[in-house]
Amino acid sequence: MTMLSDKTIRYLCKEVGLVQNMIDPERQIQPCGVDLTLDYVEEPQRPTVFPTVIDFTNEKRKIAPMKRCNVFTEDIYEIDDGSGIKMTLSTPIQDYWYELQQGQYVFHTREKINCPQGISGFMLLRSTLCRGGNTCTSALIDPGYFGHLTLTVNVGMAPLTIKRGGRFAQVIFFRLDSDAGSTYNGVYKENKPSG
Repeated sequence: MTMLSDKTIRYLCKEVGLVQNMIDPERQIQPCGVDLTLDYVEEPQRPTVFPTVIDFTNEKRKIAPMKRCNVFTEDIYEIDDGSGIKMTLSTPIQDYWYELQQGQYVFHTREKINCPQGISGFMLLRSTLCRGGNTCTSALIDPGYFGHLTLTVNVGMAPLTIKRGGRFAQVIFFRLDSDAGSTYNGVYKENKPSG
């Protein structure tokens, strides 16, 4: 396996849509990976503890039910349109912030990944979040995967405040020694757009 450089990543983004929906490719594409941004955060539903169940065929697979985390806005302001009616507006959704206490959360990326045959990937937490005492768990991105990525983030003892659209993770890509004999066809694969 060989890790892909920024030059190869830029080429594959253009030719096959390796990473889609980037806010700013110039800022997000790094020397050997791509910074991913936050779309939304989920947490396990509480107070019940729902066991995860894994079997060989995935026929019995169960995962804990999740719910979207609450957000707060940076600003709430009033507008007076001159008619004497004041409207209270909150910050647009792209300016939402999450304030997360110690615990486990699932972060969803804004970007979509289109991993072609012969390429695999792995997602890591950005070092700034690691320095803040946060850790993550991730899984391999198989050739043939298409869709948004999720990363389980364990927030440490200090609260984490993160803005929607904030760069929180980096995906790195590897070229396989040959094209894979088969490609990902699991439950988390999204349908590719036609055309």
